[in-house]
Amino acid sequence: MIAIAGAKGGYGKTTVTLGLAEAFADRGRPTVAVDADRQCPDLHTVADVDREPTIAALDGETNVASIAKGVWASLASASSPHSDPTRRSIWRPNCLGSDRQHALFVPQASTGDMAKVSIGLRGWRFEEDAVFEEDGSLKPLTEMPPDERERILRLTALVGEPCDACYIEHGDNAIEQCNVGSIVYGEPMGEVLLCDAHESDFLYWFRETGGEDMAGTREMANAFQAWFDDGGRAPAGYSGIDHVEEAPDRLPAFDPEIQSLEAELEEMDESEREALDVNLSDLDLDI
Repeated sequence: MIAIAGAKGGYGKTTVTLGLAEAFADRGRPTVAVDADRQCPDLHTVADVDREPTIAALDGETNVASIAKGVWASLASASSPHSDPTRRSIWRPNCLGSDRQHALFVPQASTGDMAKVSIGLRGWRFEEDAVFEEDGSLKPLTEMPPDERERILRLTALVGEPCDACYIEHGDNAIEQCNVGSIVYGEPMGEVLLCDAHESDFLYWFRETGGEDMAGTREMANAFQAWFDDGGRAPAGYSGIDHVEEAPDRLPAFDPEIQSLEAELEEMDESEREALDVNLSDLDLDI
């Protein structure tokens, strides 16, 4: 048994788990990967298998093979930051034994009816109960967990800004030709902000040129931008990804309320800002 763990999100636990499971299976070893992340379970999304049944269905009489979902190891790729249906072939086995080895996946149980949602930009996803009150309004900054608070604050500076790749192409002199960014990848202050047209360039860089080695670091943005500025581009027709939301009908739009967070910060005194445990000078906010 191998446990893949980490105290912070976005550092590649799911990617490593998927890669190890498929690598072992590809070498002929029966492999089962179980998602034990109660806060942000997403192995099923990255492995591109059904959400149900989950680990909650296991008991003393239920065999893991009856709820596991399989991906043909020879057709799967561990280098994608998200699932890519054009590069995978899904097969759901009836048992662990097979003439052809495959990796099996067991999703984590849902934590109630809370969904992971995007706010303002696709990419960064939040547990609803971590950032929203029951009435749908944003929680006060002091009541948000540190990671979510940092990302929410950074979003206030990113929404409406030009796509990084467009800006490299056009610069300040022709900034009106830049598309507005619609998706964000990476860590706050090391994020890549992209429009739909340039997302495939980032995914190609991440998957095929070693960009995944930068995942979880603040150097990722500089590395991608340098590659793009040097003429790096995805081949024509390179596939993007299908963006999956567990509850798309409940996806909040970018509400003007989130833009009021800078006003909330301005009203705080120095001790209250320090209590947020966020380096505000790093987040490029107008306060």
